[in-house]
Amino acid sequence: MVDTNKLKGAIVSNGKTQQIIAKEIGIDKSTFYRKMKNGGDFSVGEASKMAEVIPLTDTQAISIFFNDKVANVRQKEKV
Repeated sequence: MVDTNKLKGAIVSNGKTQQIIAKEIGIDKSTFYRKMKNGGDFSVGEASKMAEVIPLTDTQAISIFFNDKVANVRQKEKV
């Protein structure tokens, strides 16, 4: 699940709005808002475009879009 709070923070800290990001990645603003509300069910392509247009560092992008998955992999590696 996407960390929408971190994503919102990154958008704002880069002087953009959710509406601007939606337009820049090529989706309707209502679709973007719905995805943000529902935990960020973004495609890999949408996430990649957001990382470019916001912009996000690789570390930020991983933290926002893959944090749960990375944590689960690391947990399994410890076992």
